[in-house]
Amino acid sequence: MLTVRGPQDRVREVRLKREKWAPRPQGETVRVLSGNLGYADLTRLTIPEVEGMFERLKGTRAIVLDMRGYPNGTAWPITPHLNTRGATAGPLFRRRLLSGLDQDESQGFEFTQRLPDAPVSRYTGRTVMLIDERTVSQAEHSGLFFEAANGTRFIGSQTAGANGDITYFSLPGIPSVRFSGHDVRHADGRQLQRIGLVPDVPVTPTIQGIREGKDEVLDRAVRYLNEELPAPPAAGAPAAPGDGSGTGGGSAAR
Repeated sequence: MLTVRGPQDRVREVRLKREKWAPRPQGETVRVLSGNLGYADLTRLTIPEVEGMFERLKGTRAIVLDMRGYPNGTAWPITPHLNTRGATAGPLFRRRLLSGLDQDESQGFEFTQRLPDAPVSRYTGRTVMLIDERTVSQAEHSGLFFEAANGTRFIGSQTAGANGDITYFSLPGIPSVRFSGHDVRHADGRQLQRIGLVPDVPVTPTIQGIREGKDEVLDRAVRYLNEELPAPPAAGAPAAPGDGSGTGGGSAAR
């Protein structure tokens, strides 16, 4: 039993099950927000839905990628659509090799993971990614891909910093011990593990916002994009010269 305080400071007791909790998804997985901004919930988006996402959002001014949770392997098909920089270098991996003959001797190797490539249309609008403490492992790796591809900005709170292949071993009386088997870094060499993705625009939910059912992180992302991007044309206004989409932002280019 928990005692909670709700709207108008009403206090009540609630009974909760002892299980992992996750907020219920709100709205469509892919949708267009007011101001012609795209939105995609990457915790629900599946690989077969990626092409449809970009087709639906190709005329938007920007896309909000919601990664407050765990993804479904979509970073690999999404990244080629975002790679307006023509980047090839993605996350940097480092691994230490210990010698079984001499404990004082060790070696190491490092390699850069290539960004996935594919002959797809590229989205040229801005992208931001929503992050928080639930953004862990593959979710953080997705952020490294998007950051390298087009400079995706992060909005929210610092992530878990727990990315990397998992090494398992057993100890007496302990079924399994797990730890990250190598070091994973940003493409430019900055540390990720134990630090996480650091938001460019820090924002965390407030108690009042939760009570009122607001998504303050998403609201801040929308406000940030509206501050950074040209205002969308008024309804019925002609498109700006050279802007075939009439959106003042994203388009598909090959």
